[in-house]
Amino acid sequence: MMKKARTLTLMAGGPASGKSTALRRLYHGLPIVDCDKHKAAHPDYDPKNPGALHRWSSLEATKEFNERLAGDVDFAFDGTGTNAEKYVMFANAAHAAGWVVRLLYVSCDLKTALKRNAERERVVEENVVRDKYASIAASFEIVSRYVDEVVVVDNSK
Repeated sequence: MMKKARTLTLMAGGPASGKSTALRRLYHGLPIVDCDKHKAAHPDYDPKNPGALHRWSSLEATKEFNERLAGDVDFAFDGTGTNAEKYVMFANAAHAAGWVVRLLYVSCDLKTALKRNAERERVVEENVVRDKYASIAASFEIVSRYVDEVVVVDNSK
């Protein structure tokens, strides 16, 4: 009997683009490695300044990624995908371990994202949102060459 290939879903899209909503809609129940969940669990977490814990939470999420990669359960890695080098490294590690890699790219126009960001509890600094949106297209082009499947969702509403 053949064993089903495990699938890693790398999420990409700017802050407040609707990545989590798209993931839930398309791949309901998929476990998620999420930097923001690690931040929220930290005793010094401030939803008005999530960037203060970004470096720490990124390291924690990478540890969790590696632990899950050693397992047998499909999962998603939630991030903007603007760090193409990191995502290529993740895709290569997953392929080396026998995983199929999917890139879920959630696009959204900047104006909509800025509005959504301002309305939610966890607010990303506006300059960070703008910087991420300025670089996401180039990163997407790079990362998409290292994955097995690309799913694009336009979430500008």
